[in-house]
Amino acid sequence: MKKLIVFLAITVLLIVPSVSLLAQTQGQENFIRVTGANSMSSRVKDLVDLFKKADPSVTIEVVTGGFVDSGILAVINGEADLAMASCTIPEKEDNLAVTKGLKLFVRPMGFGGIAIIANSSEGVQNLTLDEIKNIFTGQITNWKQVGGSDKPIKVIRTGDNHPGTLFFLQNDFMHAPFTSQATVVSTFPELVASVAGTIGSIGYVRIREITESPIVKNNPGVQVISVGRAKATLPVYPSREAVADRTYPLLRPYYIVYSEKAKKVVVGFADFLVSQGWGPSW
Repeated sequence: MKKLIVFLAITVLLIVPSVSLLAQTQGQENFIRVTGANSMSSRVKDLVDLFKKADPSVTIEVVTGGFVDSGILAVINGEADLAMASCTIPEKEDNLAVTKGLKLFVRPMGFGGIAIIANSSEGVQNLTLDEIKNIFTGQITNWKQVGGSDKPIKVIRTGDNHPGTLFFLQNDFMHAPFTSQATVVSTFPELVASVAGTIGSIGYVRIREITESPIVKNNPGVQVISVGRAKATLPVYPSREAVADRTYPLLRPYYIVYSEKAKKVVVGFADFLVSQGWGPSW
């Protein structure tokens, strides 16, 4: 009898860890960790709620406060399943994935827009994409070069608090750094205030600052610039509708990134995000 009891006790000890390990493995299979560009986190969180209604067995964690490069790095290192990227893959992370022999899937989820704003005293309402690039990089330095008053142009940009926006503009749009003479501010509200209060200034904000926030709409010192693809094309005022139908030319893509080793549930969630897109309210 004692031998039977000992045998049963040993059997239980062997089974319990196995059951625990199985449960843990099953939990990992249905767990998705998402990180990366903070500008995408609100939309992704909303879509998480919709996805979980269809499949409540899946647990999805969206880490906020991150950046594009850190999100992609987490996917490369196996620390996250999905990365939110508001620009193309940075060169450093791209090279690291190549070094590790890891293929990444980069799938467009939708588009946002970058709106150009200037001090309202300059008398310029429209600019082309090339004119914006040349102003931001310091090749155009006076408003009279683009049909405005004879005043020096003062560029104002954001810094490390919005690295995704800065990276997109410098690497994906301008293919060059901002002029070294640019004034750097921390936040978009600061940038709007600086443009409104600085004669000759120009800067940029996200579409949401134009459409949802009062910081631009209620500021008489700010002129929102309509953007044309070229001199011969009609300039388009930045709006949600113009971003949605892609008539507004200064579009910023939003991507979902995952590795070729991603679990089936991760790919399914990525499919869902792409199918839902960026949505009319973003």
